[in-house]
Amino acid sequence: MRRGVNRGSESFRVASSHLITTCATLASIILFVVMGAHVIPDALGMGVSRNSPSSSLVTAFMLNIAIILLGWRRSRELAQTMQALSKAEQEAHHNAYVDCVTGLANRRALVAALEKALDRKLDRGIIALLDLDHFKKVNDLHGHAAGDELLTHVARMLERMVPDEAMVARLGGDEFALLLPSTAAGAAEALLGDILQSLSQPIEVRGFHAHVSASSGLACLSTGVGAEDVLRRADIAMYSAKRSGRNSLLWFDAKQELEIKRRAILEDEIRRGIEAGEFVPFFQPLINLDNGVTTGFEVLARWNSPHRGLLEPADFIEICETTGL
Repeated sequence: MRRGVNRGSESFRVASSHLITTCATLASIILFVVMGAHVIPDALGMGVSRNSPSSSLVTAFMLNIAIILLGWRRSRELAQTMQALSKAEQEAHHNAYVDCVTGLANRRALVAALEKALDRKLDRGIIALLDLDHFKKVNDLHGHAAGDELLTHVARMLERMVPDEAMVARLGGDEFALLLPSTAAGAAEALLGDILQSLSQPIEVRGFHAHVSASSGLACLSTGVGAEDVLRRADIAMYSAKRSGRNSLLWFDAKQELEIKRRAILEDEIRRGIEAGEFVPFFQPLINLDNGVTTGFEVLARWNSPHRGLLEPADFIEICETTGL
């Protein structure tokens, strides 16, 4: 809000100053013409003295020249100010719609383009999300500068591989998006397969070879479905691809969304169960078969849920591991 007010005030100040300078210049010209029209006929045939009408004409002429020069200088300053304002607006637009690391479109630009594509009500079109697998290892082992260079390499590779009308965007972190507004489902799947194959190859970055892959989720553009909903569908499909073993692609379907909701509910119940002490240890004795002596115990976790009953680790341990619980 503050930035908008300042920019508007600056534009108003520049416009007002330019108007005042223009009016002053026009007034001086009119003054010169009017005085010239009255003074010149009276001065013809007369000697010029210090107090003669010609002296007044010369004074008005010099004043006019001074004002015009002042106006020219002020106009140049105003032009420079307007150029600076224009450059600042261009930079603000660039920062708002362009990813600073890769130079790709950012999420805001992608959503705007996606909304336009949906408004056109095309009978085909695909949005695909890609998330790099094991990217964190590159940052941890080689630093964020190496990670940024890897992201830039992936960005250039995606731009080379997609059709001309496609948009490539970086949504943040190691997540990219492809908007394929006029691509059929079969062609989009083939394209993403080629991209995943390329990303599975070693990528040279700063003297070492980075080994990453990617997981991708795809969703079709549908009439009546908003841009954020289409992105959410692609994100759900990508998440399912990661859970299925990474380095793969999946299309969105309703079952994936139901599974996401089920896992979210289960995770919330697990968190509450930990606080309520519902997870209890069971002890499996370890017996020496030679002499029948109990030599120890294996401690097993069980979840005594008031809603689900007594659950074994197969029902909850995977979610606990992935969420850090």
